[in-house]
Amino acid sequence: MLLCPSTRYLTGVSQYGQMTAGSFCYIGPQGIVHGTTITIMNASRKYLGSEDMSGTVFVSAGLGGMSGAQAKAALIAGAVGVIAEVDFAALRKRHAQGWVQEIITDLDKLVQRMREARAEKKSLSIGFWGNVVDVWERLAEEEDMLVDLGSDQTCVAARAGVSVLCAGGGGGGGVLGGGGGGGGLCCFGVVRVGHL
Repeated sequence: MLLCPSTRYLTGVSQYGQMTAGSFCYIGPQGIVHGTTITIMNASRKYLGSEDMSGTVFVSAGLGGMSGAQAKAALIAGAVGVIAEVDFAALRKRHAQGWVQEIITDLDKLVQRMREARAEKKSLSIGFWGNVVDVWERLAEEEDMLVDLGSDQTCVAARAGVSVLCAGGGGGGGVLGGGGGGGGLCCFGVVRVGHL
């Protein structure tokens, strides 16, 4: 069951950040990472019934202007974080900064690495160069469910010109791409995969 955004915020599994992807406690990068980490950990508690996130796979998108909070939060929580990004320059930058530990560009190799890290219960952040829609479509082909939690960090502009990102195409890392800043609404929420 999907919860409305305000209900998700009250249950601790989403955050609303006005001009950033951070939570209300936004104070630079540490505020964004803090709020995102708490959101992911609360989603694990609520949807998976576990404090221990080792072996938990979390898939999301976006390593651009809003940093790499999701990748770092997955590491802090002890999960396997897979963050898709279509802009290779942004992906490379987050890797060089230490927000992402590994870069993978092939979907089959991504699935293999996800399986390995999950089995090892290894805390790992993987940046995938590509569209998150393609990642979800590839994961849907698997017989077993490889993902425990999924999210999207997306800015939806409150003006004309919002662009929809289709599978295989450019734009931002998420399903929706659009103007950052100037009237945008940024939301981040986590749901248990298979219970949408």
